[in-house]
Amino acid sequence: MQAEVVWSHEIAEKLNARMVALDSRLDVIAGYRLAYTNEVLHYEVSGLAVSSQHSYETDVLVRETVAGRWKPRVVIEMKLAKVTTHDAITYSQKAATHKQVHPYLRYGILIGARQHYPLPGRLFRHGAYFDFMASWVAQNPDPAESDAFVRLLQDEVSASRQLEEIMHESRSLQRRRYTILHRHLILWPPHGASTGAAELEDAGDEVTTEEDDVNRDPGIAPTSGGRLGQYRPLFDFLTAQGAEVNSVEMTLKQIADLLHGQLPPSAYKHRAWWSNSNANNTHSHARAWLQAGWRTADVSLGQQYVEFRRNS
Repeated sequence: MQAEVVWSHEIAEKLNARMVALDSRLDVIAGYRLAYTNEVLHYEVSGLAVSSQHSYETDVLVRETVAGRWKPRVVIEMKLAKVTTHDAITYSQKAATHKQVHPYLRYGILIGARQHYPLPGRLFRHGAYFDFMASWVAQNPDPAESDAFVRLLQDEVSASRQLEEIMHESRSLQRRRYTILHRHLILWPPHGASTGAAELEDAGDEVTTEEDDVNRDPGIAPTSGGRLGQYRPLFDFLTAQGAEVNSVEMTLKQIADLLHGQLPPSAYKHRAWWSNSNANNTHSHARAWLQAGWRTADVSLGQQYVEFRRNS
């Protein structure tokens, strides 16, 4: 979205001022296209490889320049307010492909305007190739958030340099020798630390937003799909998904088309319409996905999509 592009450039400019002041070799830029593959087209008779390079645009890049040459150190993908399952999977895969070309690269994601909500569980679940994740209450960080994020970037730059040294100096007699690598898990706030009243509010909201655990009944087993009425096509669609498919995202238009245009106005206006009500109650639309063995895991009326997730 254009708002995220503008925000990325603004944050890159502010981070650049901080990082340059700490280390003159570093700078921060937005929108740079970074290579993710270098495909060999053919070899010359001399043995020289002729290759073709492809690139993805990065939101924010921290790079290091030494003797007129620069290297990417840290990539930050930027999102405002929320991250969908599709976002988490896509950005994580981008991280993996960029690291194929730059194996020392550190990669993370920053969510702005998150309000009081914590990092969403889907990032932990699907962000396998992220080295860090962070969120800010507003689009612009307060002083504590800003300082913490700059310290994080310093640590990531240091980690990138160390990884590069280990990989590229492996044959040097002067190399540093390591016998243990431990990828430490650091979470903030620390486990057991209280963040006040907002902590309880966060916990409840995350359950409702991502999992709907308040209303769902995970013990409901798939049935033959009785008493579904006009929502039978949705039941059939979810039932037909292969066993390897655990998550399905659909726009409201796709669902309406599947139901031959039969989505009521309340489905577009009220999140409660998509709640995982008990399969034995009178809500035939909820019975459609629950009896198929699925539940709604994420609903965005603003972006007009629903994520269904298979029950364990």
